[in-house]
Amino acid sequence: MGAILTNRYNTNSSQTSGQTIGWDIVQFLNRQVVLVGGMVGTFRNLNFTPTGSRFFSNPMYYELALFRSAREGWFYTLQGDCIGKDFNPEMGFIAENDLWNANVGFGHQFKASSSSTIQYYSLSTNTNFKAKISSGTTETRYVDLTSEITWKSGAYLSITPISWQEDRIFDAFQLGNSITIHPDCTTCFHRQCHFRDRKINAFMDCSMLLLENSMEETGSLSRRHCFEFHKSSLRSS
Repeated sequence: MGAILTNRYNTNSSQTSGQTIGWDIVQFLNRQVVLVGGMVGTFRNLNFTPTGSRFFSNPMYYELALFRSAREGWFYTLQGDCIGKDFNPEMGFIAENDLWNANVGFGHQFKASSSSTIQYYSLSTNTNFKAKISSGTTETRYVDLTSEITWKSGAYLSITPISWQEDRIFDAFQLGNSITIHPDCTTCFHRQCHFRDRKINAFMDCSMLLLENSMEETGSLSRRHCFEFHKSSLRSS
């Protein structure tokens, strides 16, 4: 368990101050499962009263996660974050406020027989969900399916036959002086294959991508296809 307490005071004419108060905990439930939790708040001028009528609509950041690792058997990740709209750390940064963020992933890893050239193979899936706290509007939805194979020689193969992601841009913003990014919803279908083998000094990576953009202001829909393939030799360290 750990805690933090900081106070920053401006010596200029504003004479404002900023406080950060938080704690976190890491608890190993057994050799494979670990629980992680924490909360931190950022305040101004010793005002510790939460803003807004809702409990999570304040300058707080909450996190709770449960992880299970396994060389053989089931493994999973359960993680949730809540970032208040007024959370503003003095050090570091937050990419986005007013956000719910949840990640769920699980899979199973198998150990091959002793006579096989394969050491381990696994099948897993991962999901991600983001939404605005104040409005409840969904921002991101993601899900994938991945299979991995590890050979005793050290070779590694990862295949993602399908991954799907939907992202939403809420407000228009300027990218440079002449480019405006408008509110839209982007749907992405992605397939990927990754292979590496240090024994034969080889690396291969290929992916296929389909993007669908829906402009919410005009109602227009556009589609783009992309295919990438990379093959190279690994440099010995």
